[in-house]
Amino acid sequence: MKELVAPLRRMADVQERKAHDLRFRDDLNSEADDREELAEKMTDLADEIEIFFAVQERMKDWRPQTP
Repeated sequence: MKELVAPLRRMADVQERKAHDLRFRDDLNSEADDREELAEKMTDLADEIEIFFAVQERMKDWRPQTP
């Protein structure tokens, strides 16, 4: 799981830094907005991947209870 999530989080951080750098130029505010939105989506995806694998790990040993 970490091999999926860690690079995604690093890419999100890079996009955030690029967006921050672009804020200093008025003509690039829309590109900065796009990069911030992309970073947010990447972070959300990383969170969802972590949740998926956590649930999968917990369900691995689950057995339905028989009445």
